[in-house]
Amino acid sequence: MKNKVRSYGETISKALEPQGWVHLEIQAEEGWGEENWVFESRWRPVGLKFYLSFVADPECFTFIDMVRAGVNIPRYFNYPEGEISVLYISRGWTGEKLSKFIEDINSYRNQVHEGTS
Repeated sequence: MKNKVRSYGETISKALEPQGWVHLEIQAEEGWGEENWVFESRWRPVGLKFYLSFVADPECFTFIDMVRAGVNIPRYFNYPEGEISVLYISRGWTGEKLSKFIEDINSYRNQVHEGTS
C-alpha cells in the first residue's frame, strides 16, 4: 500500500506545485491517515499549511479509499472538522476529480488570504 500512497501523493504534488504549493514532509501514520503529507503555500499567504491524509478503506484497510485535504490530521474516518476537500480514489480520479480537488485547496488559500488582507 505504501507504493500506492507514494504514487498518489506524487501525482497530487505535481498538480499542486504550479499552483504555488510545495511538499514539505511526510508524517508517519497518525490519526486515521495511512500517511500524512504536509504542504505549504509559496503564494500569499506564504507559509499557509495543509495536510494531505491518505485514508485506507475502513472495512478492510487494504487500499487507499480517499485522500483528504485538511487543516488538521483526521482523528476518525468521518471527521469533517477542518476538512478542505476530499478526493475519492476511483477510475478517472486524475482528471476532473483531481482538478476540482486542487481548485478547492486553492480556494481555501484564497479565503485565508482575503481574511488576512
